[in-house]
Amino acid sequence: MGRKFKCLFCDEWDCPIQAAEVPLEVCRHCLNARKLSLDAKNSVIRRTERAEVHELKVGDRLETLLSVDRLFIEGKISLDEYMRRREGLTRALEGTPG
Repeated sequence: MGRKFKCLFCDEWDCPIQAAEVPLEVCRHCLNARKLSLDAKNSVIRRTERAEVHELKVGDRLETLLSVDRLFIEGKISLDEYMRRREGLTRALEGTPG
């Protein structure tokens, strides 16, 4: 394989075209392809982060459900209060309006 040329626009990239002179139209296509690739990777990262945040919220609600159960078992809240809190938390977990 011949000598590797660096990208004219980003020193950290190697040019995939093995020639001393590359038309700017080819560079434009390469830059667009790299941008689309980075956008796709960032989109996956954002979706993963949103899923992790959602899991944390669900986890918090489950912990809260267990806390309400504990309060009722220990006799610190009445049956009516227990039912009201559980219903609200269950609706929130399901994403239905209260």
